[in-house]
Amino acid sequence: MTKYPLLFAFRDKVEGHGFLADVAAHGRALAIHEQNGQEGWLIHGVQPGGLVGAGTTFLEAYVDFRKAFTGVLFDIADEAETFRIFTDRVRRFFDELDEVDEWQEAVRAVREGRVRPEGIPPPGDGIRKDKAESPRFVEVIRKHEFKPNDNELDPQPAIAA
Repeated sequence: MTKYPLLFAFRDKVEGHGFLADVAAHGRALAIHEQNGQEGWLIHGVQPGGLVGAGTTFLEAYVDFRKAFTGVLFDIADEAETFRIFTDRVRRFFDELDEVDEWQEAVRAVREGRVRPEGIPPPGDGIRKDKAESPRFVEVIRKHEFKPNDNELDPQPAIAA
């Protein structure tokens, strides 16, 4: 079993009761590659915690993790009567931590060269590295104007080092 510390950035447009929100999250996750017996990948949320994605490949697990994140935002929007309640609950969700010690150990393993980030397919050898200490945060912005240049794709995940 090999563990990889990931940094991710997701951006979602979320409709709620009378509002549209732009949610930008910069979080941490732990990717686990199971190689004994059953080949597969798990991605656990570290910040926010409580999320899991699974798949036979890294990409499948990452997509499943991404869907789980968006699903939580949609559930929060469905239950929140106002934009303010939505914002408060999203921040509370994002601030939940899980697997922090394992994530920090995985960062040490990458820094010490015991784990090579090129083991993550795709993007494989091209995966970028970011500082593990880079700020992790969530922003929730109420949308009043809608412009095509607000459309944005998620960047590729980065290995935390």
